Amino acid sequence: MDSLTQITLGAAMGEATLGKKIGNRAMLWGAIGGTIPDLDVVANVFMDEIDALAFHRSITHSLLFAVTTPLAFGWLTHRFYQSGIYRKPTYKATAMAVWLLLLGAFAFAINVISWQLSGHLNWTMVLFSSTALGGIGWLLWHRYYCTELEEVHASVRDWTWLFFWSIFTHPLLDSCTPYGTQLFQPFSHYRVAFNNISVVDPMYTLPFILCVGIAACLPRTSRKRSMWNWAGIAISTAYLFFTFWHKQQVNQIFEQALMREQIAVQRYMTTPTILNNTCGRD
Repeated sequence: MDSLTQITLGAAMGEATLGKKIGNRAMLWGAIGGTIPDLDVVANVFMDEIDALAFHRSITHSLLFAVTTPLAFGWLTHRFYQSGIYRKPTYKATAMAVWLLLLGAFAFAINVISWQLSGHLNWTMVLFSSTALGGIGWLLWHRYYCTELEEVHASVRDWTWLFFWSIFTHPLLDSCTPYGTQLFQPFSHYRVAFNNISVVDPMYTLPFILCVGIAACLPRTSRKRSMWNWAGIAISTAYLFFTFWHKQQVNQIFEQALMREQIAVQRYMTTPTILNNTCGRD
């Protein structure tokens, strides 16, 4: 699915795995883990469009990748926090700069796309994105750079589980969308595609973001924090199961229509569009 959804799912998995021990850091690293499989898009620079499309959702979206790479990421992250470098001002300033550059690039891209679609610069969006970027910068300065960070006490096993769940859930969710996901690479090129949910579905993502966002604002020792995080996971999972049921209903209607028209088919495929599972017509 889209990157925002995968980031949210990864953050929720990080919180569920390690949130009580390390707080919002678990969400941050879970979000990073949820993004890792999609780094295969870097290959787009070296491939033509057809090859890049074929390569996406291949080895980095495989079950083998989800099982093996968390071992390396878990060990590296554990060593990183053992070194204590994360508490040094130089590192914190560098991390702030990197995050602000990434967010600035994202805001710039949104404004450029809006400009191209509308034919003129949307100054309201420019003002909103600039204000949001400034606000995030202010929060990073006061709540991150100027704050003495707590020590992180998590084992290699803890970090490995965090990366496993954040990476493992990524290809599973992608398999529910069209285009297919090569779960069994490198042993098979078969693309698993259940075609029950669109690659972008606000009905799945927005309630999930809301619940995870509320959880992030609560103390790591609060029971309500865990409850909100699990509520987001439960709501998104329930909606996902609904889309499977809905697809079955659509297929039955389609098959009955074919029978009435006496049309014989050997294979067919149905795929949902954005909001089609709840607001659209089948």
